[in-house]
Amino acid sequence: MAKMLGSGMRQVGIIAAAGLVALDSMIERMQEDHDSARHIASRMAE
Repeated sequence: MAKMLGSGMRQVGIIAAAGLVALDSMIERMQEDHDSARHIASRMAE
């Protein structure tokens, strides 16, 4: 159960750094990503 909640992750700083870079420099693509996710979700629901 603990691993399912992330306790098995050792390099979380690297993942967090990638998230910070994405928020800092890729914010203009966020709407495109949301649209893509919405499209994928609707196709999976079919």
